[in-house]
Amino acid sequence: MRHCRQGLRLGCPCRNGDRTGQPGGHPPRSNRLNPRSFNRHLYKNRNLIKRFFCRIQQFRRIATRYDKLASSSLSFVYLACTIA
Repeated sequence: MRHCRQGLRLGCPCRNGDRTGQPGGHPPRSNRLNPRSFNRHLYKNRNLIKRFFCRIQQFRRIATRYDKLASSSLSFVYLACTIA
């Protein structure tokens, strides 16, 4: 039985892509006997995109979708991208 939240690191399929056969999105631990596959280029891209969206979400207007029109919402996303 796999319990990821209780400290057992047996390789949770939701974290390392065992179900889909894809390499994991997080780097493997250094003390594992059989390290899982890991693509550093994909991890860098995923991390960059995740940090970008977290930075954009700091703007309340974007996070809550305050604008009703798509054009005004998109223009504020452009503005937030230039500021962030």
